[in-house]
Amino acid sequence: MLLCPGCKSEYQAGIKICPDCNLELQEVDLISCPNCEENSESKFKYCPNCGMILDGSVSDVHDECDNHPGVEAIGACVVCGKPVCGQCAKHSGRRLFCEKDEHLQIYGDYALVATSATEYEAQMIKAIIEMSGINCVLFSQKDHVFFTNIGDTAIVNIMVPKEDAEKAIQIINDMNKDKGEEEAENENE
Repeated sequence: MLLCPGCKSEYQAGIKICPDCNLELQEVDLISCPNCEENSESKFKYCPNCGMILDGSVSDVHDECDNHPGVEAIGACVVCGKPVCGQCAKHSGRRLFCEKDEHLQIYGDYALVATSATEYEAQMIKAIIEMSGINCVLFSQKDHVFFTNIGDTAIVNIMVPKEDAEKAIQIINDMNKDKGEEEAENENE
């Protein structure tokens, strides 16, 4: 499956550039989450939408509960990415959360508008969104014990109040479009 790295739109074979973002499409392997039925890239161990473990994932992330070493995790908190076992997990709808009550509240009031593999990129996106007067919150799933980005332990969630989500997504799409145009100009020089 061909996917745009900017807007995450899916395309059929033969198309090489996203017409909206002007970014080169990437070949990805999608798998369906057995819990929420959303499609996710097979590189993710946990579903970015609901937090449950994805069957068929190629990720080598360890499935041990963060609170109970040696106990198998059933998924990861959709806000902070912390692996949790059945005893620690809190469910809201079809989503999984850790034991922190504020994560349920944040997820209830905020919308996920983007993810980043690096904290510095997420900080830049946050700064651009906040320049438009929108409050923005980052939740890093990066395991700070390691000095490298490993699979979905490195995801940084970029969240804004639900009422500002559409405006923030438009800002991100415009930013990705500008980035794609710059890259195209650099290639032409």
